[in-house]
Amino acid sequence: MSPLLKSIIDIIEIFNQYASHDCDGAVLKKKDLKILLDREFGAVLQRPHDPETVDVMLELLDRDSDGLVGFDEFCLLIFKLAQAAYYALGQASGLDEEKRSHGEGKGRLLQNRRQEDQRRFELRDRQFEDEPERRRWQKQEQERELAEEEEQRKKRERFEQHYSRQYRDKEQRLQRQELEERRAEEEQLRRRKGRDAEEFIEEEQLRRREQQELKRELREEEQQRRERREQHERALQEEEEQLLRQRRWREEPREQQQLRRELEEIREREQRLEQEERREQQLRREQRLEQEERREQQLRRELEEIREREQRLEQEERREQRLEQEERREQQLKRELEEIREREQRLEQEERREQLLAEEVREQARERGESLTRRWQRQLESEAGARQSKVYSRPRRQEEQSLRQDQERRQRQERERELEEQARRQQQWQAEEESERRRQRLSARPSLRERQLRAEERQEQEQRFREEEEQRRERRQELQFLEEEEQLQRRERAQQLQEEDSFQEDRERRRRQQEQRPGQTWRWQLQEEAQRRRHTLYAKPGQQEQLREEEELQREKRRQEREREYREEEKLQREEDEKRRRQERERQYRELEELRQEEQLRDRKLREEEQLLQEREEERLRRQERERKLREEEQLLRQEEQELRQERERKLREEEQLLRREEQELRQERERKLREEEQLLQEREEERLRRQERARKLREEEQLLRQEEQELRQERERKLREEEQLLRREEQLLRQERDRKLREEEQLLQESEEERLRRQEREQQLRRERDRKFREEEQLLQEREEERLRRQERERKLREEEQLLQEREEERLRRQERERKLREEEQLLQEREEERLRRQERERKLREEEQLLRQEEQELRQERARKLREEEQLLRQEEQELRQERDRKLREEEQLLRQEEQELRQERDRKLREEEQLLQESEEERLRRQERERKLREEEQLLRREEQELRRERARKLREEEQLLQEREEERLRRQERARKLREEEQLLRREEQELRQERDRKFREEEQLLQEREEERLRRQERDRKFREEERQLRRQELEEQFRQERDRKFRLEEQIRQEKEEKQLRRQERDRKFREEEQQRRRQEREQQLRRERDRKFREEEQLLQEREEERLRRQERARKLREEEQLLRREEQLLRQERDRKFREEEQLLQESEEERLRRQERERKLREEEQLLQEREEERLRRQERARKLREEEQLLRQEEQELRQERARKLREEEQLLRQEEQELRQERDRKFREEEQLLRREEQELRRERDRKFREEEQLLQEREEERLRRQERARKLREEEEQLLFEEQEEQRLRQERDRRYRAEEQFAREEKSRRLERELRQEEEQRRRRERERKFREEQLRRQQEEEQRRRQLRERQFREDQSRRQVLEPGTRQFARVPVRSSPLYEYIQEQRSQYRP
Repeated sequence: MSPLLKSIIDIIEIFNQYASHDCDGAVLKKKDLKILLDREFGAVLQRPHDPETVDVMLELLDRDSDGLVGFDEFCLLIFKLAQAAYYALGQASGLDEEKRSHGEGKGRLLQNRRQEDQRRFELRDRQFEDEPERRRWQKQEQERELAEEEEQRKKRERFEQHYSRQYRDKEQRLQRQELEERRAEEEQLRRRKGRDAEEFIEEEQLRRREQQELKRELREEEQQRRERREQHERALQEEEEQLLRQRRWREEPREQQQLRRELEEIREREQRLEQEERREQQLRREQRLEQEERREQQLRRELEEIREREQRLEQEERREQRLEQEERREQQLKRELEEIREREQRLEQEERREQLLAEEVREQARERGESLTRRWQRQLESEAGARQSKVYSRPRRQEEQSLRQDQERRQRQERERELEEQARRQQQWQAEEESERRRQRLSARPSLRERQLRAEERQEQEQRFREEEEQRRERRQELQFLEEEEQLQRRERAQQLQEEDSFQEDRERRRRQQEQRPGQTWRWQLQEEAQRRRHTLYAKPGQQEQLREEEELQREKRRQEREREYREEEKLQREEDEKRRRQERERQYRELEELRQEEQLRDRKLREEEQLLQEREEERLRRQERERKLREEEQLLRQEEQELRQERERKLREEEQLLRREEQELRQERERKLREEEQLLQEREEERLRRQERARKLREEEQLLRQEEQELRQERERKLREEEQLLRREEQLLRQERDRKLREEEQLLQESEEERLRRQEREQQLRRERDRKFREEEQLLQEREEERLRRQERERKLREEEQLLQEREEERLRRQERERKLREEEQLLQEREEERLRRQERERKLREEEQLLRQEEQELRQERARKLREEEQLLRQEEQELRQERDRKLREEEQLLRQEEQELRQERDRKLREEEQLLQESEEERLRRQERERKLREEEQLLRREEQELRRERARKLREEEQLLQEREEERLRRQERARKLREEEQLLRREEQELRQERDRKFREEEQLLQEREEERLRRQERDRKFREEERQLRRQELEEQFRQERDRKFRLEEQIRQEKEEKQLRRQERDRKFREEEQQRRRQEREQQLRRERDRKFREEEQLLQEREEERLRRQERARKLREEEQLLRREEQLLRQERDRKFREEEQLLQESEEERLRRQERERKLREEEQLLQEREEERLRRQERARKLREEEQLLRQEEQELRQERARKLREEEQLLRQEEQELRQERDRKFREEEQLLRREEQELRRERDRKFREEEQLLQEREEERLRRQERARKLREEEEQLLFEEQEEQRLRQERDRRYRAEEQFAREEKSRRLERELRQEEEQRRRRERERKFREEQLRRQQEEEQRRRQLRERQFREDQSRRQVLEPGTRQFARVPVRSSPLYEYIQEQRSQYRP
C-alpha cells in the first residue's frame, strides 16, 4: 500500500475512533474534539487542555454552525496543521538533508530504477542521435508507455480506493456495531442489576469473542483480497511487460534487443528484490497488525471502561451543565430584561429631562424676547417642536413596542420549547414504562422474543438519544440566534439613540440660529424704515416716487432673500425628513427581514415538529401494533385456558355420564325388583299422598304464620327502631319452632314407617328397607339436584358479580391508566424535584426557607390527607359493610347448605352403618356416593378458595388503589399548596374575581339543575355506561386538542398579562412564576382546574350536606323498608324454595332417576376411601353434635332409634348372614340377566314413571286449584313480592351506589372539564375581542397617523399659502401706511394670518 493511502486510512481511523456515531453519521462533538486534540495533537499545540483552545478550534472548524465537526471539517484541520508543519520545516536550515535522509531508506528502489532508465535512454539517445525518425518513434513510444503506465496506475488506484472504501465501510460498520452493542450492554447491565448477572456477563463475553473472531476473519479476508489483488496486479504487469518486450523485440534491432534483455534481467532482479521486500514488509505488516490488534483490543477494553466512566460522568456533568445553563440563561434573560427596562426608564427619564430643558430654554427665550414677532416665532417653533416631538416620539414608541414584542416572542418560544421538552419526556417515559410492562409480560416467554424486544428497546433508546441531541442542538442554535438578535437590537437601539441625539442637537442649533436671525432681520428692517421715513420727510415729491420705487425694489429683494432662505430651510427640513424616513424605512425593512427570518425559522420548526409528530404517531402505531400482538397473545392464552376449562368440564361431564350409566344400571336392577313389588309402590303412593297432605298442612300453617308475621311486621313498622332485635329473635324462634315441628313430623313418619316395617315379615321389611333407602336416595338426589341448582344459581350470581367486577376492573384499569399518566407526570415532577434539591444543596439559605415552607405544606397536606383519609375510610367502611353484608348472606346460604348436607350425610351414614353387614353392594354404593360428594366438596372448596382468592385479590387491589389514591392525593395537595401561593395573587385581580363569581353562580345553578335531574340520570345511567368508553376515547382526543388549545390560550393569556400589567406587582409575579415555571408550568392548567373543582366541590359538598340532611330521613325510611323487605324476602325465598322443591320434584324425578344410576358408578370409586371418611365424618359428627345445642333432643332421639336399630341389626344380622350367600348368588344371576333385560326394564320403568307423572300432575292441578282459592294470599304475596323487588332494586341501587359515586365523580370531572372548556372558550372569545379591539385600535392609530401626515402636508401647504398671502398683505399694507410713528402702533395682532393659524392649531389640540 502506498504511503498516501496509508496516511488517508490512518486519518479515517483516527476520526472514527474519536467520533460519535449518531443518526447523522460520524461527527466530533466538543468533548470528542477536546480528547482528540489532547491525545493526537498534544505535542503540536501549545495549550491542548485549555477550553479556549477547544472553543477556538470548534469555531474555526464548524463551518455549518451546527456545533459538530464532520469528516470534511476534520480534514480541514489536518490540512491546516500539515501546512503549518511543512511551512515550519521549510523555514529550518536542514530541511533538504532531512528529506534526503528520510527518502534514502524508502526510495532506494525507485532511485535505482530511475538510474537504470536514465542509462537505457542515454544508450538509446546515443544510438539514435543522427536519426530524427528514430527520435520521433522513441518519443511516441515513451508517450505510449507513459500513457499505459498512467492507465495502469489509475486502475490500481481505483482498485485500491475501492478496497480501501470497502475496508473503511466495514470498519465503520464494525465500530458502529461495537458502539451500539456497548450501549445496549450498558443499558442491559443497568437493567439487570440483580438478576442473572453472571449469565449475562458470560453471554456478553461470548458475544465479544464472536465479534473478535468476525473481525479477525474479516481482516484475514481483507488480507487475502489484498494478496490476490497484488498477485493480479503483478500478473497484469508481467503480461504488459511481456507484450511490451515482444513489441520492442519486433521493432528494435538486435543490439537494442540485447540491451533490453539486460535491462529486463536487471528489472527482473529488481522485481525479485521488490517482491522479497514486499513479502518482508507484508510479514512485518502482519506482525504489526497483530500487535496493533492486540493493542487495539487492550486499548478498546480500557477505552470501553474509560468511556463507560466518562459517559456516566458526562451524563452527570451534562445534567448539571444543563441545569446550570438553564439557570444562567434564565438569570441572563432576567438581567437583560431588567437592563432593557432600566434602559427604557433611563431613556424616558432622559426624554423628560430633555423636554424639561427644552421647555426651560423656551421659557427663557420667551422671557428674553420683547417684541410680538418673537413671541409669534416662539409659538410657531413650540408648535413645530411639538409636532416634531410627536413625529419623533412615535419611532421611539414603536421601538419600545417592538422590544416588548421581541421579549414576548422570546418568552413564548421558551415556553413552547419547555412544553415540547416536557411532552417529549412524557412520551419517552411512557414508552419506557410500556417497554418495561412488555418486558414483564414477556419475561416468561422465549428468548427470541426477549432479543427482539431488546433490539426494539435499543433502537428506541438510540432514537430517543438522537432526538435529544437534535433538540439540544436546536436549542443551542435558537439561543445563539436569540443572542444575535438581541445584540443586533441593542446595536440598532444605540444607533437610533445616537441619531436621535444628533437630530436633537441639530434641531437645537437650528432653533438658536432662527432665534438670532429674526432679531437681526427686524433690526435691519427698523433701520431701513427709519432711513425711509427720514427720506420721505425731507425729500421732494419726485424723489419720493424714486424712493418708493427703490423701496419696492429693496422690499422685493428682501422678499426674495427671505423666500430663498425659507426655501433653503424647507429644503434642509425635507432632506432631514427624507433622511429620517429613509432610516425609518431601512429599520422597518430590517425588522421585516428579521420577522421573515423568524417566520422561516418558525415554519422550519413547525415542519420539524410536524415531522416529530408524524414520527411519534408512527411510534404510537408501532406501539399499538405491539400491544395488539400482545393482546392477541393474551387472547390466545385465554383461549387456551378456556379450552382447558372446557376440557375439564368435558371430563366432568364424561364422569357424570359414567355415573349416570352406573345409576341407570342400578335403576334397572331396582326396577326389576320394583316390578315384583307393585303392592309396595301403592303403599308408597299412599305414603306420598300422606306426605303431600302433611306438606299442605305445613303450607297452611306457614301461611298462617306468614299472616301473623305480616301483622307483626305492620306492628314492627310502627315501632321499628325499638323492636328490631325482638323481631329478629321472634323470627328465629319461629323458624326454630317450624324446623322443630318439621323434624318431629319427620321423626313420627320414620317411627310409623319403622313400626310398619316391624309388623311385616322380614322379606317385606328388607324390601321396604330397600324401598325406603331408594326413596331416601331419590330424595338425596333431589336435594343434591336442588343443591346443584342452587350452586348453579350461586355460580350465575358469582359470574354476574365477576362480570360486574370485570367491568369495575376495566374502569379501574382505565383509572389506573389515568393514574399511571398522573404518576408519570408525578415521576417527572419528582425527578425535577430531586434535581432542584441537588441544586438547593448548594444554596443553604434557600434550602432552609424551602424546608420551612415544606414543613408548613406538609402540615397542611397531613391535615388535608387526614380529612381525605377519613372520607375515604368512611367510603371504605360503607363498601366493606356492603361486602360484609353480601358475604354474610353468602356464608349464611353456604352454612345452610352445609348444615343440610351434614344432616343428609348423618342420616345417610346412620343408615349405611345399620346396613353395613347386611348389604355389601349398598356399602359400595354409599362409598361411591361419598367419593362423589368428596369430589363435589373438593370442587366446592376449590371454588370457595378461588372466591376467597378473588376476594383477597380484589381487596388487595382496592387497598393498592386506595393507597395510590392517597399518594396521588397527597402529591396533588402538595402541588395545590405550591400553586395556591401563585393563585392568591392572581385572584386579587377584579376581572378574574368577577368572572369566577359569575362562573360559580352559573355552576351553582347548573349543579342545582343536576341535582334535580339526578333521578332522571339514574334511569339513563345504564345507557351512559355503554357510551362511557366511547366518551373516554373522545375525551382523550379532546384532551389532546385541549392541550393544544390550552397552550394557545396560555400564550394569549400571558401576552395579555404582559401587555396589560406593567406594574411592580406583575414583575414580582413573573419572578415567582419563573421560579415555579420549571416544575409546574405544565401542571398549572390542571391545578387551576383542580382549584376550581375544589371550590365547586366545596360548594357541592355544602349543598350535599344540606341534601344529605334532607335525604337522611328518606334513607332511614328506606333502611326500615329495606330491613322489612329483607325479612319478607327471606320468607318469600323460603316459600319459593318450597314451591320450587315441589315443582322440581315433579319435573325432575326422571332426571334424578338417571342421575341415581350414574351415581352408582361414582359409588364404586368411593368404596376405597369409605372407612377413612367414615372416621372423619364420625369425628365431625361428634364435634357438630357438641356444637349444636339446639339439636340435643334430636340426638337423644336418634340414640334411642339407634339402640332400637342396633337390636334390629343384631336380629337382622343373624338372618342376613344366612341370606347373604343366597343374595350373592341371586345377584350374580341378576347381573347376567341384567344385560339381557336392560331395555325391557327401561321401557317398563318409563311407563311407570309416566303413570306416576300423570298422578303427580293431577295432584298438582288440585293443589293449583287450592292455590287459586287463596287469591287473597296470592295478592298479599304479590304485594310482598313487589316490596321485595323494590328491596332488590334498593339493594341493586346500594350496590350501584358506589359505581354511581364513581360515575358521578367522573361526570363531575367531565362537567368540570366542560366548564374549563367553556371558560377557555369564553377566555378565547374575550381574547379575540381584545385582539379585535387592539386591531381596531391599531387601525385607528394608523388612520390617525395617516390623518396627521395628511394634516401636516396640508399645514405645510397652508403655511406656504399663508406666508405668500402674508407677504402680499405686508406689501399692500406698507403701501397703504402713512409715514409716522403711527405705523408701529397699528401692528396686526388680532387680524393677522399668523394669529389665525395659531388659533386653528390650538383648536385642533384643545380637548
